[in-house]
Amino acid sequence: MKLYILIGIISIGALISLGGCVSNKQPSVNSPIPLANYDEDVLKAKAKALNMRYADYLHALTNNKIPDLRRQASVYYQAHDFNWKDDPSVNPVFDTKAEAEKYAGENNMGGHHSYEVREVDYRYEVRIVNPSANEVLHTTNKYNDAYEYVIEYSSSHSDLIIYDLKTGESFEETP
Repeated sequence: MKLYILIGIISIGALISLGGCVSNKQPSVNSPIPLANYDEDVLKAKAKALNMRYADYLHALTNNKIPDLRRQASVYYQAHDFNWKDDPSVNPVFDTKAEAEKYAGENNMGGHHSYEVREVDYRYEVRIVNPSANEVLHTTNKYNDAYEYVIEYSSSHSDLIIYDLKTGESFEETP
C-alpha cells in the first residue's frame, strides 16, 4: 500500500513540474539590429513596400519570412497606353507577359491606341474622379488596402473609386 501512495505522489509531482514548464526563449529575428532598436517609421515603410499591414510585417520579421515574401512579390504585366493613362479600363494588367503582349498586339490601332507592355507591382488603383480631376492617388496589390485608403480619406473626398485593373471592375466606395 505504501508503494502505491509513493508512486502516486511521484506521479503527481511529475505532472505538476511538467505543467509548470514555460519557455523563456525569445523569437529569433534575422536582423543585424535587435527588433526593439528599429525605428517604427522605417518598419512601417518596409511593410508598405511589401504591401503588408504593419502587424503582419512584424510577424513575418520575427519568423524570418521577409526574404520569402520579397521573392513572392507580385508582378503583373500591364498593356499600357500612355495616351489613355487616365482610363484604367484601357490599361489592364495580366498575370503573364505573354497575355499582356497578346492583348497589346490585338488592340494596337494605328494612331488610336499604342500599347507598351510594362511590369507593375499593383492590381488596384484608387483614383479621384470628377469633372476637374482624374488621377491615381494610391496603388496596391490588395483590395482591402485600397478600401482602407478610401475609408481613411473619404471625409475629404466624395469621389474616390477603386479600379481592379485585372478584372476591369470599378468600385465607388466613398461612404
